[in-house]
Amino acid sequence: MNLLNKFGILFLSASMFVAVFAQDTKPVFQGQQPAQEVDTTTKPIERQTRRVFLFEEDGVSFSNNFDGARLNKIERTGENSYTILITPENFPINMSPWYAFKIWSKKKKEIFVRLKYPEFAKHRYSPLLSKDGLKWKPLEISRITEEEKEDESKATARPKRIVMRLQVGKKPTWISAQELQTSKHVFKWMDKLAKKRKFGIEEIGKSKDGKPLRLLKIGNVNSKKMIMVISRQHPPEVTGYFAMQAFVEKVADKSKLSKEFRNEFAIYVIPLMNPDGVDAGHWRHNAGGIDLNRDWT
Repeated sequence: MNLLNKFGILFLSASMFVAVFAQDTKPVFQGQQPAQEVDTTTKPIERQTRRVFLFEEDGVSFSNNFDGARLNKIERTGENSYTILITPENFPINMSPWYAFKIWSKKKKEIFVRLKYPEFAKHRYSPLLSKDGLKWKPLEISRITEEEKEDESKATARPKRIVMRLQVGKKPTWISAQELQTSKHVFKWMDKLAKKRKFGIEEIGKSKDGKPLRLLKIGNVNSKKMIMVISRQHPPEVTGYFAMQAFVEKVADKSKLSKEFRNEFAIYVIPLMNPDGVDAGHWRHNAGGIDLNRDWT
């Protein structure tokens, strides 16, 4: 029995597998329900004030003055102890609290930094540390104290806040929810790949804040078999961006299979769908205050 005889319909996507069986087999899964329309009208956002926060009593400074940063407010709560408030660009919003900032000190010392979120939100991303904004490593679990954590029997149990015990000195320490991959990093990767493999790059428009929306063209651009690859609709989803990079680099390599694939398909890649949200350190939305991964109806 071949596949078409066995199944009435077979559909495969990144998020769903649907098989509707013939009459002699009971239906198993009918797929998700029709998508509900979402209002994608432009909405106001709250922009951060980019600056350096200096606490002279301790000789400690914080900064959110770089692309991808998120630090809305900070207060000193004791000697070498601070609370940072992380708020979203607007409401309502998915609970994906993004944070990124730098810390340095006149003298090498240990400090305590609490990450605090609005009442509706919980901590989601475990801190990553870097000395140059390029190479990252996780903060040791022993240096993280979770506050008001949900019932740990839940698979998605999260704390309301965390306190980080950090070693800082004259050289800035970068702290971020995920590895920083701003428009600068993404465009550098695109340019390097295009130059190496002689692929085309085209600017297909501008974002709301005037940043370029760039398209990478791979394969047989005359083919009617076209594949569109998009990434980073949501700023914090850096791991998805890395998966996209791995796919594109495989398609671009010199292997026999990849060459055959490129001869058959036209592949169009937009690695950065939301440059405004990424560079502004947004939790979820673009500069128009909307979720770009809900505008499919």
